[in-house]
Amino acid sequence: MNSFTHDRYAEQPPSTWVGRQWNSTTRDSSGRYLLGLILDVRPGGVRVQWPPSGGRAAATEWIATDRGTLARE
Repeated sequence: MNSFTHDRYAEQPPSTWVGRQWNSTTRDSSGRYLLGLILDVRPGGVRVQWPPSGGRAAATEWIATDRGTLARE
C-alpha cells in the first residue's frame, strides 16, 4: 500500500517571486495590510523587506507562505 502526504510547507515558491510585492495578512497600526518586497524564497517561506514605519528602519524577515499572498501587478 502506497501512502502520500502532501506538505504545502515543503514546497519551494518559484524564484520568479523574488522582486515582487508581498501582501501580508497582518495589519499595521492604521489598519492597512502590510506590503513588502520579496527578497528570497525557501520551502514554505519568503524573505520580505518591509518599508520603514513609525520612524523605524526597514525590517527584513522570513514569513510563512500562508501568512500572505503575492500582490497584484
